[in-house]
This record gives sequence, C-alpha cells and structure tokens, in this order.
Amino acid sequence: MIRLSLALLLCALINITVADGVDTDNSANDNAEYLEAIRDLEGQFGPYHPELSEQLNRLGTHYQQQGLHQEANEAFQRAMHLARINEGLYSLNQVAALEGIIATSIAKRDWEQVNDSYQYLYWLHLRNYDAQDPNMLPILDKLGDWHINAYMLNLGNGFLQHLINAHNTYSTAASIITTHFGPHDLRLVETLRGVMLSNYLLATHQYSSESNSSFEASFNERTRQSDELLRQEQFILKSFYNGKSAINQMQQALTDNPDAPPNELYRAQVELGDWYMMFNRPNTAIEVYRQVIHDLNQKEDGEKTLHELFDQPVALPDISITDLITQDDNEANIYIDATFDVTESG
Repeated sequence: MIRLSLALLLCALINITVADGVDTDNSANDNAEYLEAIRDLEGQFGPYHPELSEQLNRLGTHYQQQGLHQEANEAFQRAMHLARINEGLYSLNQVAALEGIIATSIAKRDWEQVNDSYQYLYWLHLRNYDAQDPNMLPILDKLGDWHINAYMLNLGNGFLQHLINAHNTYSTAASIITTHFGPHDLRLVETLRGVMLSNYLLATHQYSSESNSSFEASFNERTRQSDELLRQEQFILKSFYNGKSAINQMQQALTDNPDAPPNELYRAQVELGDWYMMFNRPNTAIEVYRQVIHDLNQKEDGEKTLHELFDQPVALPDISITDLITQDDNEANIYIDATFDVTESG
C-alpha cells in the first residue's frame, strides 16, 4: 500500500463547447424567439428597459450552448451595460452577465479578458460588501481558483504573483469563515486545500521562466525588482509551514465538528503525510501513514476507507479543488507511456 511522490498535478479540462446532438434548426428557431422578445420589449418600452438585461442574459446563455461565443459575449456585454444604466455602476445585477462574459472569454482563450473580468467582479463585490463580509466568500473562491489557473497557464512575466494572490485570497476566505462561523465550520476544509495547493506550487516554482536581463534596466528598476524578488522568496520560504498549518486547521475542524464525515478526517491525516512526502521527508510521511492505517484497522468499518486511501498509487499533490483550464483543447488527446520503480519507502 503506497502513495507515490510524483510532482504531477491531476487536473480536469474545462470544455465549453457545443453539446453533441444539438438540433441546429431548433436552436435557430430559439434564437429568433429570443431576439423577437427583445425587439418587442424595445418597441414597447425603449432600448433601456430593465427587463432587457434578463432577456439578453438568456440569449447569451443560449448562444453559449451553441458555441456562438462572440454573439454570446455581445449579448452579455449589453446586458451588463443596461444593468449599470438602470441600477448604477455598483449593481450586483451585473454579476450574471459578467460571469457569462468570463465563460465566453475562457472558451475563446481570451485570458486578458478573463483576468480583467474576475478583477472587476471582485471590485464590484467590494463596492457592496465589507472585505470581511461572508457574502464575499463565493467570489473569493472563484478568484482563488482563477489565480491558480492563471499560474498554470503561465500568463505573463509576472505570473508568480498569481500564486501569491491565490494564497492571500484563500487565506482571506478562511479568515472570514473562522471569524463568522467558527474554526470548526466544514467550509474551511476546501478553502484550506486551496491554501495547500497554492503553497505547494509556490514551493516548486522555478524562476527561470521569469528571468529578464537587468542590464537594460535602470538602477531604480533593478532595486524594485530585487525588492519584489525578496518578497516572493519570503512566500516561497514559508510555503512548507503555511501548507502544514492549513492541514492542521483542517484536521482540527474535522475533529471538533460532529457533522464532519468520518472519512474526511482520515483523508486530511493522509494529506499531512503527503505534504511531508512532497517536501522530501519520507520517514515522517510513513509514520503518519502508519498511524492512519493503525487507526483504521481498529475500526469495524475502517477497511473500506483503508482501501480507498491506500490501494491505488496516487500522484501528488492529490489536491483537487478546482478544474484547471488548458491552453489548447487538443492537449486532451495527448498521451504518454511511462514506467518507473517504487522504492520500499514509497
């Protein structure tokens, strides 16, 4: 029974494509019906009637289902514009259209638009809620997931900042949950897994992809870059501790919450062993694994959980908090065969 220390990230491809079997004739008819409803509203009440936003959002969603992402984007953009006109710049009724724009931008691989839209979505929530308000939790989860995606997509020279932003975003979400709902709230578990993942990626980050010649930069610019590198290095140096601390908080929440699924605590304990394994501390990892195996062997119903956790090799980090976007749909069809040996220590 082993868990393999492989620095591979298991990820799922987000596909925003036309579903198989779409009836194009019916879709065209539906498009005409949506457009006719919009024209009727405009004819009766003018081009700025509040109900137009809802109709345009429906039209945009329908276009998305057909793979007509440019048309969908235009519908969502107009819906958001009308929401601003009718309800003000800070209206949360823009959110549905903005999330539609994000989905179409992902489908078009327009990463700059995706990033800008997420930043605007966050700004919009801050205009309506205090930064520590629990209503911020959904957008913080989405923003943290996006920062992980942006890092994995290697977007821009400063893409390491996305990892730091992910760590800060998940940490803020964990702080809000703890403050408002207590340290034993089960929502902490997945949020803290986000802290774990961002810190693992920080620990394994390579600077070479961001290296730039400093000979052409001014002295002040080199100084600024040096200060930035020192700040980033501090995050990297703390990554082991930050990740371990997140796992400890997860275990505490699961131990003290009577509603926690029993198997989740064992999973969190195994994740602590995985954390040691990923940071090249196999002896400590094996001690953790042995303790989990011992505890499960003492339980009448522990055999099933034992098999689930240890029967199959698992690529580490075994942290699945978000679907990851790939640069190219064709990547989904690329396979490699690999063979390797497993030592006695796993």
